[in-house]
Amino acid sequence: MRDLHFRRLVIGICLVFCFGLQSLSAQGEQLNNEDFENPEALAALLDKVIPSDMIESGIPGLAISIVKDGKPIISKAYGVANLDSESTVSFDQTIFRIGSITKVFTGIGLMQLIDKGLVSMDDDINKYLPESLRINDHFKDPVRIWHLLSHTAGFDQILAGRVFETREERQNLEEALVDKLIRVRPSGLVTCYDTYGMMVAGLIIERVSGTSYASYVQDNIFKPLGMSDSYVEVDDAARNNLALGYRKSDDGMEAQNYEWYSSLPASSIDATTSDMEKFMIAVLKMNKGAAGEVLSEKNEKKLLKTTFTNHPGFPGYANTFWEQYFRGIRTVGHGGVMQGYQSNMVLIPSHNIGIYMVYNLENERANLREVVVNKMMERWFPNYEINPPETSDAFQVETKSLEGVYASNLYCHTCYEGEGYGRSIFPIRSEGPGKISFWGSTFYAESPTNFVSTSGKTKIVFKKNDRGEVRYLLLNSTNYVYEKLGQPLIDEVLGFKYPSDTVAPIQAMTYRGMNDLPKAIESYEGIVKLRPNDAVAYYYLGYSYRGNKQSKEAVRALERSFDLGKWRPYSAGTIADIYLNDLENQDKALEWIKTAMKEGMSKEDALRNPAYKDLRQKIKAIGGD
Repeated sequence: MRDLHFRRLVIGICLVFCFGLQSLSAQGEQLNNEDFENPEALAALLDKVIPSDMIESGIPGLAISIVKDGKPIISKAYGVANLDSESTVSFDQTIFRIGSITKVFTGIGLMQLIDKGLVSMDDDINKYLPESLRINDHFKDPVRIWHLLSHTAGFDQILAGRVFETREERQNLEEALVDKLIRVRPSGLVTCYDTYGMMVAGLIIERVSGTSYASYVQDNIFKPLGMSDSYVEVDDAARNNLALGYRKSDDGMEAQNYEWYSSLPASSIDATTSDMEKFMIAVLKMNKGAAGEVLSEKNEKKLLKTTFTNHPGFPGYANTFWEQYFRGIRTVGHGGVMQGYQSNMVLIPSHNIGIYMVYNLENERANLREVVVNKMMERWFPNYEINPPETSDAFQVETKSLEGVYASNLYCHTCYEGEGYGRSIFPIRSEGPGKISFWGSTFYAESPTNFVSTSGKTKIVFKKNDRGEVRYLLLNSTNYVYEKLGQPLIDEVLGFKYPSDTVAPIQAMTYRGMNDLPKAIESYEGIVKLRPNDAVAYYYLGYSYRGNKQSKEAVRALERSFDLGKWRPYSAGTIADIYLNDLENQDKALEWIKTAMKEGMSKEDALRNPAYKDLRQKIKAIGGD
């Protein structure tokens, strides 16, 4: 259950990037050049605003760079890198973890191999994989190199088990990918933010170049760009320059341990902000075709070109760069979250502008890394108009077939719930011909499959399979994809070659998402028959029984889960909740609360649990307090 902060990243991006491709006035692309003509005034504004925002958000230290036309405009640092030593953040010397921005470096590394003729965009990746990792599944077409660069390989996002306590324990890329390259959709169909695709890209770099991923990036990207204080995992000699990452808790600020990831090509670059400034300048120069520091002129011009979109005119990917529209202006870039850190890089190729921000706090809810970009875009591109739809002219299409439960496709389809990303489940409802609602908004049809929100800000498209069944919901405000839960999803993910113990988890998850608990129970019962020692299956079987008001059966399944030793405090706490609220047995409930606390549930969590409100005095007395 470790990778929950990735889910926060996904949800945060999804909620923040709500601009989309609106109709703009003729002045929409015009840049207000005042900040770039007078950067001192912009610096003064940032000095006034950012420190107060940092205090409000609890951010210890932060650095920001803004570049234009190959030159730094803003190079600023604020706050402290370490709360204990109170060492100040240095723009040139303080190293931060940049998280998933690492992926764009991996994309450039793979394009360098293409430059040299060692790899081709259309190559089947099996050509470069060891026998143990080669893909042979029920999908007809192979995974190609360009699928890795556009996040369209179709791999499941399993994600559990990528973090290790020490460098020595960490698996190498080949070891970490064993049994993980499971496709759950055809390659090249729709995007899904893909950690495993980036790991494969890094492994191909290693196998083709004959050197480690870290050495390759150091020698072929960092050194040519003069990024002398950047590392694929900071080395011991520079460790004192690494800002300490933090996370807020009820007890204050908690320093976070350094994470050792097996997914190096997707997550693990550490860099100073001055080095990231050099990187932005270099990438923007590449977009103009300035020859040759890390790519040939031919491929430099391709670097920031759109590689894939889910629908014409919607944002997609540009060779691992995340494409987005702010106030109608196309940007490319990437964000990152590591344990204790958040970062964001946004490039505006049409105006040769780049923004990079990083700070050493993970769970900063104001999302300052996004807010600052938004504010800058409002200043630089003030002439912005949205044309709301003419709702009276909505296309009178039948919408009942669009109804159903949808979920982000960015989760582990072949794991149990609670592992991987989580699913962001939501319903879509028909409101009559040409009209649907979800996320608190109403959408009107512009065609049988295309809809626009009442505000005009968001456009959506429903994508069907070959049998005419609705499978995906696509948005113009993100390149995230939402899939419709149901039998077509199960059929597409699993095909007909999989044994029933693999089919059951995706069936159970899908039926639970659709609130079809009898079918979910049937699936989980199938799993525990095949896997009688599977604690997680028993946990979700009990959870589903409870939802179906089968309280005694729920207790039996959860007790079995507890005995098998997986998620013991969760099993015990759920049993206590059932005894208290469903079976109305306070004595039994208190016994299981005590058991949960012995297994790791804190007294504070028990006292905060609203289900236990009638037992708070007795809980306070546990342990003699």
